[in-house]
Amino acid sequence: YDSVWAWIIYWILFACLSLWIINFFRLKFKLKLERIEREKTLEAVGHRISFITNISHELKTPLSMIIGPVSKLISEEKNVAHRGQLELVHKNALKLNEMIHSALEVDRIEADSDMQLIYSHIDVVAFCKDIVKGFEEVFTQKQFVYSSNVSSRMIDADVVKLESIITNIISNSCKYSDDKSTIAVSVNVDDENIVFAFSDDGMGIPKEEQPLIFQRLYQSSTTIGNKEGTGIGLYLVKKYVEMQGGSIQVHSEIGEGTVFTVVLPIVGGEDKIPAQTPAVEQSDNRKCVLIVEDNESIADFIKYVLSDYRCIIAHNGRA
Repeated sequence: YDSVWAWIIYWILFACLSLWIINFFRLKFKLKLERIEREKTLEAVGHRISFITNISHELKTPLSMIIGPVSKLISEEKNVAHRGQLELVHKNALKLNEMIHSALEVDRIEADSDMQLIYSHIDVVAFCKDIVKGFEEVFTQKQFVYSSNVSSRMIDADVVKLESIITNIISNSCKYSDDKSTIAVSVNVDDENIVFAFSDDGMGIPKEEQPLIFQRLYQSSTTIGNKEGTGIGLYLVKKYVEMQGGSIQVHSEIGEGTVFTVVLPIVGGEDKIPAQTPAVEQSDNRKCVLIVEDNESIADFIKYVLSDYRCIIAHNGRA
């Protein structure tokens, strides 16, 4: 135990133990710094999201007062050049409006205040077909193919969230595919589920990035810098699909395109007899429209647009 070789071994063990202790505390300190840095980053992101949300709330009203009058002017403008300029303003205002609503939706989801489903009785086949038709009118350079295994199917669905799911996926297909590309949408219904399939022949998503695309604010490396995007759309899609007890899958190959498959369980389905509203005698024979809007400017503008109708304005739900 007191030989030269024994002492050499003792010193080697002591050196190894010292190195291990030094490395342990170095890693511990490094992890602490990373945790502090992560907390600071999350705090900064929280402040940023809070700021964006507050600004978005303030922008909604003036933006509505831009979109509404411009829409009216477009329909009345006879000069082709002037109408083209108005359509450009309208298009970009709608794009800004979509971004604002996406920011507000994310805020509501994070605060668990948008987790309630409000059901309406709809024909899901016609509902999806109308959305695709709307995209056809805007993206005239692309070819849209719509199909379904049934001609009609009545279900109970949250139309706002269902429309958000469909439009966000189709919008991504339009953004990340070339002109004259084909975008196919199918709705297949069985006894228990509705299967939505969205396919395009766009640029595709790398396999290693496919599990990440549904994270908030994530953007694929193939889309950053060359296409518009906020990294919010697919995050909302996944949240809304899961809220309705469904699932979403993606299959994609670089240069060949992407296929999104959404499976939602069927809720309801029996035809419902609409409630009969009692007739109210009025001296004015025009049809009546109730406008519920807390902003007086917007309420007045809606009343102006609907001047062919007899309008009643209420500024809150209690009224």
